[in-house]
Amino acid sequence: MHYCPNCGGEVTARFCGQCGAKYGKKDLDLKSLFQVVFETITNWEQKMLVTLQVLAKEPGKIARAFIGGERRKYYHPVKFLLFWASVNLFIALTLKVSFGEIDTNSSELEQRFNLFIQNYISLIYAFSVPMMALGPFLVFRKLDPVFVNYNVMLCYIVGAGLLINIPSYLMVALWRDAEILRNIIGPLFPILFASYFYHSYFKNALWKSVVAGVLTAFFLFLASLIILTTVYTIFQLIE
Repeated sequence: MHYCPNCGGEVTARFCGQCGAKYGKKDLDLKSLFQVVFETITNWEQKMLVTLQVLAKEPGKIARAFIGGERRKYYHPVKFLLFWASVNLFIALTLKVSFGEIDTNSSELEQRFNLFIQNYISLIYAFSVPMMALGPFLVFRKLDPVFVNYNVMLCYIVGAGLLINIPSYLMVALWRDAEILRNIIGPLFPILFASYFYHSYFKNALWKSVVAGVLTAFFLFLASLIILTTVYTIFQLIE
């Protein structure tokens, strides 16, 4: 009689009747370990590439698929957001790129606060997602009254925005004058891509999607203001 090492259930075939795990007592070796690593990397790469392709061609499709239960083909929205936020954070801390000069005549508290904004702006965007979702929810709530669905959309929207933001770090690191171009494109992209995303998802009037995109940017500003005010207060308390 054999028992499953995963759940302890009795095994009478190649697979456990309780948890479905494959039964076998094959000893671990380096080949099997590296095979798992390879499969994990290639599976991540395939999912990410498919996700990016769909986001570029028909972004609403990926949100509809995930909300509808098709969750193996595409990258998970929260993981997608956190991955690109982490990449942005790593690049910002590694390259030490500053967008705009920090006033050396300001207080030490203000300098540390400005540096915090420059380094951790990607995380600020990520934490702003729930409030940003209020933008499309106010416009399309009659078509889709489930608020969490808008958070799924915003995870993909903000994640894509952070991906697009990566070249700007590299450009400014190599060419300081590129900061002017970044300051022009930076505020416009969230509105344009969000509008494109909503229009693709709801298949509704374009002007409604644009209004939702503008509201998304407004709530991003509002959420960032709340987060930064909280952070500045904490800086003051611990100084």
